[in-house]
Amino acid sequence: MNSPARLRIRKSRSPSPQPSPQGRGRDVLRFANMADTAGSPTRCRGFSLSSGERAGVRGNGAHAVSTGLGVVRLALLAALLLSSAVAFGAVSTNRITGNWLGTLEAGSARLRVLFKISQAPGGTLTGKLDSLDQGASDLPIDSVTLKEDAVRMEVKMVQGVYEGTLNKAGTRMTGRWQQGPNTLPLTLERSEAGDAAAKPRAPGSGQAAQYQPPDYVKPALFHDKEVVVGSGEWELPGTLSLPVGKGPFPAVILVHGSGPNDRDESIGPNKPFRDLAWGLASQGVAVLRYEKRTKHYPAKVAASINQLTVKEETVADALEAVSRLRTIDGIDAKKVFVLGHSLGGMLVPRIGIGSPPIAGFIIMAGAARPLEDLMLEQTLYQASLAGTMSPETRKAVDEVKRQVAAVKSLSKDSPSRGMLFNAPAGYWLDLQGYNPPAAATKLKQPLLILQGEQDCQVSFKVDFGIWSQALAGRKGVELKSYPGLNHLFMEVQGRSTGAEYSQPNHVAEIVIRDIAAFIKLQ
Repeated sequence: MNSPARLRIRKSRSPSPQPSPQGRGRDVLRFANMADTAGSPTRCRGFSLSSGERAGVRGNGAHAVSTGLGVVRLALLAALLLSSAVAFGAVSTNRITGNWLGTLEAGSARLRVLFKISQAPGGTLTGKLDSLDQGASDLPIDSVTLKEDAVRMEVKMVQGVYEGTLNKAGTRMTGRWQQGPNTLPLTLERSEAGDAAAKPRAPGSGQAAQYQPPDYVKPALFHDKEVVVGSGEWELPGTLSLPVGKGPFPAVILVHGSGPNDRDESIGPNKPFRDLAWGLASQGVAVLRYEKRTKHYPAKVAASINQLTVKEETVADALEAVSRLRTIDGIDAKKVFVLGHSLGGMLVPRIGIGSPPIAGFIIMAGAARPLEDLMLEQTLYQASLAGTMSPETRKAVDEVKRQVAAVKSLSKDSPSRGMLFNAPAGYWLDLQGYNPPAAATKLKQPLLILQGEQDCQVSFKVDFGIWSQALAGRKGVELKSYPGLNHLFMEVQGRSTGAEYSQPNHVAEIVIRDIAAFIKLQ
């Protein structure tokens, strides 16, 4: 491994936004994961029905419906993805059993949700919830009740409750969805849950938006193979993108932001981790990505939610992925790197002190401050977009401030009486005193820190500045920022709000090239 150079801070030039035939243009609806702070939209994501990085309504970088970790995102408001409620027919003989599709809307941001209601042999109503545009599926609905025409459904995992009225024909429910301090109108209509319902829809059309690889992906230069990360009750399905040739190849593991992310860190029609995997594999770097534990095992995580910390959510599985990747033929076991986005980036220093040898680290939009502080900052930013703060918004902001204060007042001697930002007291106690930049100074390996200058979830001016200052005396560190890129490292016109996450786009090619160059240099 080459001797590391001293810290370098560079501003990379992002190409001007160019519309593409595949519809990669901007005008994107972005919902912000409020808490994917550490990561997925209020995705500017958190724990909500979402890429911002506690669990929440999902990201890589700091993006939130999360399984046990969610960060309130005004976020249902923050990462709502485009679509409209559509009824596909098929009326059940039971007045409420069946599939119910609706769209949560906050301004121009929209997020489709699918309630799947069934009846047990004893007559008890049960159900599961899908957040279609965020890739979250089968979140358990803890209770379903129908009294005359009044419907109530509770999803404790995301602290959500739906209350509505069923029409006489049994084809529509009209009501409201409440999640934490946020309340939104939600009308549900019967739907056949098929592929058409489960795919993100192209803006302005009734057609599903299909993922199209960016031009920098060269399919002839790599192939994908399925792998399993870990073993036993928490084993996770993953995909290894392996360059063509003899190898051995350097390799990198992708670690998600907050929220129940899939292996592509999907948000709306976008798949930033697939962009990274295929883009890097096209340049001779193998990439392993995998389903997040909170995505693949939502019920099991919810059942043990009081024991959840970032170790269970993220760190343990990342270390399992390192161990697994080092055993695969064609991989240079001495050149296995870890890349964390959003929450994953924030946790890189914790992953780095694990036992498997790691050659180096890449931090993309990693928070440098306590998560609760970013949640409040994201909430205030989203509230400011409307200009004048309404009484409802003011109430939501005050609730976030209350929970932030409660998080900061936690101690082992006085645990919380309930969930805070959809996470247990132990989750927050585990993070007390954790200073990612300070912890990173103790790592010996090369470190690349990347930041989009238009990121609305993790601040370029504040967080990136803290990383730069903390690591100024450490060798082997390089920091790069990108004008015009958002939290997903995708181009955005003007300032990012998170709404753009709902339209097709791709990780900028310059980011792919910079990561590949860093890995190959070591």
